[in-house]
Amino acid sequence: GTIITDYPDKAERSEMTTYEAIQYIKDNIKRLSDDELDEMSAYYTRRMDDDCPEITDAEFAKFVEMAKKRREEHRKPLVSIRLNPETYAKAKKLGKGYTGILSRLLDMAINNPEMLRKCL
Repeated sequence: GTIITDYPDKAERSEMTTYEAIQYIKDNIKRLSDDELDEMSAYYTRRMDDDCPEITDAEFAKFVEMAKKRREEHRKPLVSIRLNPETYAKAKKLGKGYTGILSRLLDMAINNPEMLRKCL
């Protein structure tokens, strides 16, 4: 399997296989004996047991359906609007995520009766 690691001497997070992570530990943690390291290796590579059984195909299908339903409930409709060029330029200057900012601004404006009245 692949695990995500975040070791202090690494500049960034990286993906390592379980074997690579164990090798990293063996190479960089000198205070553990070989027996202790082998015990850790056995722990991290063991198969699932009765305390944590693998899910069945039916359970997996149920999780897939639940995920699809949740995505549908949270999906925002896609709309197209025309903006004043100056407004668009200001929004773009906000950088990555500016469309989310515009969405939140619209949410606030549509729920503010005074602002809504000014725009009608």
